[in-house]
Amino acid sequence: MEMKSTLEMAVPSLLAATAMIVLAFALAEGRGDERSALHRYLASRAAFLLGLIALAVGTIWETFHHILDPWLIGALAAMTFGKIAGLLYARLKK
Repeated sequence: MEMKSTLEMAVPSLLAATAMIVLAFALAEGRGDERSALHRYLASRAAFLLGLIALAVGTIWETFHHILDPWLIGALAAMTFGKIAGLLYARLKK
């Protein structure tokens, strides 16, 4: 087994740190008018659908090549069940 280079180890760490910073700013985003709420909703929906499509395509691709990564299935299931749980919670709080 070959050791990974410093760059191969640093890039994923930097990407993860960048994602956490962006997430922190997204969570700190203040309330706005109805139009900004609609824009946030549409952006959230588009991001969810793109993530779902990417994970589904990755799962199908790896299934055909017989190298299925369990993290793909886990992430796909977490996104799907998270969406279902969010919709159920919203309906119950309505």
